[in-house]
Amino acid sequence: MRLIAGSLVAATAVAAFALAPTAAADPSTVPTPGSEPAAATIEDLSKQGYNVDLNWLNGSYGVPLNQCSVTAIQTPDRHTANVDVSCPPAA
Repeated sequence: MRLIAGSLVAATAVAAFALAPTAAADPSTVPTPGSEPAAATIEDLSKQGYNVDLNWLNGSYGVPLNQCSVTAIQTPDRHTANVDVSCPPAA
C-alpha cells in the first residue's frame, strides 16, 4: 500500500512540473528603442527573461555598449529579443 501511495505522489509531482507554464517575458514591458544606452536596454531585456540577439548596424565592435544606441527591438516570440545596435566609430 505504501509503495502505491509513494508512486502516486511521485507521479503527481512529475505531472505538475511537466504541465506548469514556463517563464516567459512580457512583451508589454519592452524598453523603447533609444530611451537608454544599449547596455541598459540589453540588461533590461535579459532581466525580463529574453534571450538577446544583437544586430550591429554600424560603428565599431570595440566601442562599449554604454556608448551605443538601440534603434529597434523585435520580439518574434516571448523568449527572444532581436536588438538593432548602432555604435559610434572607434576613437
